[in-house]
Amino acid sequence: MYDDTPLSPEELATGRLVWPPYIVGGTSTGTITEAQARQIRNNYGANLSMIDHWFGTLLDELDAQGLWDSTAVIVCTDHGHYLGERGFWGKPQVPVHPELGHIPLLISWPGVTPTTSHALTTTVDLHATLCDAFGVTAEHRTHGQSLVPLLEGRVQRVRDWALCGVWGREVH
Repeated sequence: MYDDTPLSPEELATGRLVWPPYIVGGTSTGTITEAQARQIRNNYGANLSMIDHWFGTLLDELDAQGLWDSTAVIVCTDHGHYLGERGFWGKPQVPVHPELGHIPLLISWPGVTPTTSHALTTTVDLHATLCDAFGVTAEHRTHGQSLVPLLEGRVQRVRDWALCGVWGREVH
């Protein structure tokens, strides 16, 4: 499914890269070769294909058990990864660009017809959403906004702004 061109003996001698180094430059500085860059991207694609397969198996089971009317499914991640875009690899110490900070959020909510929303959300909203869904009041201060009103179509947005950053570094 992915390019399986083998690495040269010289490239293999430096080690097979299964995860991108966290660097600026990469191929332009010679830290990784074009073949290693291709290998990293292929491994990343293969990992996504594996996730897609097993997540599909889970969704098939929700179908088989007829659980969609009583089950919420939330798919999200904490950040993206640079795979050579802008010359960046991994998560180097650079400002957060869309490849790293614009992450997917897919939610299937019982009783709600699938749609697309362009509302601004953040990962901290997931905690608030789950608390709201289960009628739980958080015992500590949080910055999240429940997405339940957005999911149920009662509002068009839950926030006007959001902050993004890397722990211990810059905030955007």
